[in-house]
Amino acid sequence: MHQKLNSLDLGISRLLEHNLVLVWKTKPELEQFRAAAQALLLQWPVLGARLDILRANLLFPDKNDRAQDLWKGKTSDRRVAEAVGLSHQGHIKLVDPTFLEGLVDFGYGISWTLRQDVLAIRAVILDDGSAIGFKLQHPFGDAN
Repeated sequence: MHQKLNSLDLGISRLLEHNLVLVWKTKPELEQFRAAAQALLLQWPVLGARLDILRANLLFPDKNDRAQDLWKGKTSDRRVAEAVGLSHQGHIKLVDPTFLEGLVDFGYGISWTLRQDVLAIRAVILDDGSAIGFKLQHPFGDAN
């Protein structure tokens, strides 16, 4: 299967990334997250690819276990309310998005910038819940 980026994918928007963080009050095992990432790659192998330095071409890894680069997980002894910076204003619960980004922002940095993985998944098992963060390159997250 050969996937090619179209002209809309190669525009200025190719430099953007989509971020999504989900938090819930259940505690699956880290291995369950890893198995789900592996299943995702079996269904859509392009998610295990990366973009070249110009973000113009797809590069597919040679190794079999692409989930190793796609997924990272860790455990934390913090509680959900503390980890996400939950605050109350009357009956409304507010979450500061910088807390969410910081919660799952481990393993990014210069290597992420140079590698340009199509998708990255970061999971954190908390004391009373869990969080999972997705970082997706823009050409794979829009509707074109």
